[in-house]
Amino acid sequence: MQTDFSMYSEPFVIGQRADCSLNQIDSYVAEANIEFGTAVKRGTTKDKQVLPSDGKEFLGIALRNDLCAAGLYKAKAMVSVLTKGRVAVMVTEAVVAGDKAYVHADGTFNKTAEDGLEIGTFASTQESENNLVILEI
Repeated sequence: MQTDFSMYSEPFVIGQRADCSLNQIDSYVAEANIEFGTAVKRGTTKDKQVLPSDGKEFLGIALRNDLCAAGLYKAKAMVSVLTKGRVAVMVTEAVVAGDKAYVHADGTFNKTAEDGLEIGTFASTQESENNLVILEI
């Protein structure tokens, strides 16, 4: 069973929905292994499959699913993809609420535009050592 935390609860868990605000979640089949909290793009069959994002295309964020082992969706598993809303993600540099959010070819999230694709804004400030923040897409 999936448990959600509000934006003000700690600790966040990667790939966890941040709150119960307006969220759009769609389901797709994983074409490859996809880790929780990572950016995904449309797969070979655009309306049914997803792949990890390459930093050039973005569909949404793979949500956490407590029924999946090892923190990832295995290839051919159904993936819950947040396409609009707030989710906990890992960042590679300090961010402040309101900073623009970018995803890069290696799948990392940060506020640096260079070689990145703008996907939303950060809704929280990185305050803990685990580098988790709330991303709003």
